[in-house]
Amino acid sequence: MKKTRKSKNIIYFFLLGLLLVIANIYLIVQNRKTFQILEEKPYDIIVANISTNQAEVYWKTKTKNIEVLTYKEKESTAPYKYENDFRIYTNISDEEDLYKSTISNLKPNTEYTFRINSPQHIWDYNLTFITKNINEQVKLPQIETGSSDPGDFILIDAEGEKYMVFANKNRNWALDLKGKTYKEIKYAQYIPKFELKRKLNTALKNNVYAATGANCMTNVVIKDTRYLPTLEQSLALTEGERFSYCKGDYLRECYADAYCKSINAGLNPAISLTVWMHESAASMYAQFPVVEDFGIHVAEWKNDFTTQINYFLKNVAIESYADDWFEEACRRRGEKSDQEIDILKKKYSPEHIWATKYWKGYVCTEDNDGIGAGVEYIGYLEWMFYQMTGKELPKWPWRIPPNANSCDRSKETQNRKYRTCSGESTDSTPTDPDKPIPSGGDGIKDEMVVTDKDRYCADHDGCICLYDKEGNNYKTRLEAEHGYTCTVDKKIIKTEKICCFEDNKLSVKMPSDCNGVLREDIPITNCKNTNAKYQLKKGVSFINPVEVLDTTQTLHPKTAYDLINMSDKRAIAVGEYKSGEWIQVVKYQDGKIYGNDFELDSNKSYMVISLQEAEFNLTGYRGASLDISKLSGWNLVPSYLFDNKGYTSYEILKNLEFNKIKQIGQWQDSKSLFEYTIKNDKNEIYGEELKIGNQNGIFIKVIQ
Repeated sequence: MKKTRKSKNIIYFFLLGLLLVIANIYLIVQNRKTFQILEEKPYDIIVANISTNQAEVYWKTKTKNIEVLTYKEKESTAPYKYENDFRIYTNISDEEDLYKSTISNLKPNTEYTFRINSPQHIWDYNLTFITKNINEQVKLPQIETGSSDPGDFILIDAEGEKYMVFANKNRNWALDLKGKTYKEIKYAQYIPKFELKRKLNTALKNNVYAATGANCMTNVVIKDTRYLPTLEQSLALTEGERFSYCKGDYLRECYADAYCKSINAGLNPAISLTVWMHESAASMYAQFPVVEDFGIHVAEWKNDFTTQINYFLKNVAIESYADDWFEEACRRRGEKSDQEIDILKKKYSPEHIWATKYWKGYVCTEDNDGIGAGVEYIGYLEWMFYQMTGKELPKWPWRIPPNANSCDRSKETQNRKYRTCSGESTDSTPTDPDKPIPSGGDGIKDEMVVTDKDRYCADHDGCICLYDKEGNNYKTRLEAEHGYTCTVDKKIIKTEKICCFEDNKLSVKMPSDCNGVLREDIPITNCKNTNAKYQLKKGVSFINPVEVLDTTQTLHPKTAYDLINMSDKRAIAVGEYKSGEWIQVVKYQDGKIYGNDFELDSNKSYMVISLQEAEFNLTGYRGASLDISKLSGWNLVPSYLFDNKGYTSYEILKNLEFNKIKQIGQWQDSKSLFEYTIKNDKNEIYGEELKIGNQNGIFIKVIQ
């Protein structure tokens, strides 16, 4: 009896011990999982730069996994929307990731709530923000300035209203703070990884001299100069202080070849040139013995500029490049479900997926071995392009109309130079002999994929139009002669007249009759040389910029900084007004210019404050006109938008074409104030009748 009881006790204690062991293992696993989740926790969450239709959300995290913001109207019962317009920066101050998510197309005076989704948790802090109401009046900016270091994110709190400024290239900032008292703190500092590598390479300087130079084509003359970056902008990045440890790149020899090949392939040169500089510092053979000029991993193609760029343009920098990525990387290799794949498609933009395949291949994870690396790669390209141009990288899918007349290759020869790290160049024997160029082009008909847009045949050899993709093949192939167009409904038609730039003049011609550069970006109505005068008065003025035609024109300000410098500091402030905010401002003060520089676009108007009079006489053109129907709130727009449609504010407000415009404001020099014309809900118009032609810029209030 005692023996039986003792045996039962042993079994009981054994089971109890086993249960305790299992419980401890469970607790350890749960604690580890909890710790991993807490590692993903976002912190320092800031909502800044709120306007009537947009807001920016910033946060930090220690994890290297991707986090994405979702949002909705607070009172709405609709599901949360994913916002895939986000950027990731590395905060070198605290070794953490910094996120910036831009939410657009919001409603004025509306409360929104948002959450941050990490791989293992949804962080819902009941965070909200309210978009601004549309103001009744316009006010001139009251610009404040401050100092910072390049790469600093500066958080400015102006009596509760938060602004975040990224001092990208400059050691300062400038903002319209509306006269409010403010305080500023350094939120984070970002330096891209390639910049950190540059600093390391500088310390470990070791020149390697290549046997030959890049085998690109030289003596190529660019006729279509509209795309960025320019050669000078590119050299400022690769041979400026950022890469000063070695100047053995081939920008001088190969820039035009890369630029022109890109246009011929229908790719914006901004992409190919920036990728070239990112992947190989523009073929830096003098520093690195083995170089993949455009990042193509084929052993036989190393130090082979021509093969690399041709493959990149034809097979990589195209919309269909990553078409198979979700199927191959996520479904087959990653074994993801349809629901998981649908979520990924909502979270990440097409360029993120393109960059993921290009940089990491078929890896369907959200960390730095997969999509995280793709997001980071696009961030690198954007940063480099901004450093060169002060502008945003062109948006996906990066396509432009292909144009075989964009450059003159009649005297091209293969490069025979190679450069040392000092920048010196000497003759070398190229790896391949010079090849004659066939009289019709390259002797091969271009292949053009036709999907949702008609394609014009710019190749003098003719084109093959491809339709109905099935796997890696196309079921339908149609041949088109040079000057004809392949339509989406599978017809070959004679192309209509288009804008042609020839002999420094714009005119409307048939593409086949244009011996200059086809300018599809210029509407037919704007296809003419336009004489413009930037007349800066003492006090407040407004300008409507033009795009330059004559590249030898020295006094042509292309940016806000140019306007200040070329006016010999007579102009001291330049601003752009959109959605009720001075969204971009620069100011000359105490011997230097504050604020990030920005381009002066031809479809916009800008305010200029001057201490003395100045005048610029220019010849150029204007691109596509601003679409007023897409604006919201108060906006500064060019007066020429209303040419022949209304000479006074009353006529404009009566014109049904501008039915969404409810108020017009104009600056009055003599009174130093704004005067307004208003249309109420009953379409009754009252207020001052303003003459539109009195100012180059006019303020309109648009209600959607």
